[in-house]
Amino acid sequence: MNHQLYRIFTDGSCYHPPAALGDGIGGWCSLVVKMENDKPEWCKMLWGAESLTSITQCELAPIVRALRYIVCKDEYYFDADVIVMSDSEYVIKRLSERSKAEPLMDRDFGVPGSMLWYSADRLSVMFHSVRYLWVPRNSNYYNEFCDDMAGSVYATMRNTLMTLFGDKYLNPSVAVELDKPIPKAD
Repeated sequence: MNHQLYRIFTDGSCYHPPAALGDGIGGWCSLVVKMENDKPEWCKMLWGAESLTSITQCELAPIVRALRYIVCKDEYYFDADVIVMSDSEYVIKRLSERSKAEPLMDRDFGVPGSMLWYSADRLSVMFHSVRYLWVPRNSNYYNEFCDDMAGSVYATMRNTLMTLFGDKYLNPSVAVELDKPIPKAD
């Protein structure tokens, strides 16, 4: 049987203030490419920004969002083969070594990003097959594009936060006071 093939290219970018792991801001990007006869049939770019995040979450979020996108877009997703390419050795190794028969262990549910791990785990068993491939940083055009886009999204988020709050957002222990009035909802 001939299975549909998707290729997913991903990357994430994150900044952590000193001594505030898990309290950083970051951006991520993924390209979902549906292949037909070894040629791209269509491509969809997904991207986003997160606050109070970590680099692992920013590397994992585009994978989860891309797998979710395929499930929503393709009614025959269960018959699809998916190849995910990322430069995060940790994320790729962890997703590759998991057992389809066993969900992530409960010990994983207290760490930042645990719902993303759980989502990636549950989504990956919905397809015919999912292969996770580590690629060296900037080793191909598509992963380099995702790297650039994730960096741009992160920079936009950081600049927006700096405009709204100044450098107070860099210290999560300081309560931020808004100096501009909040409009009423009519």
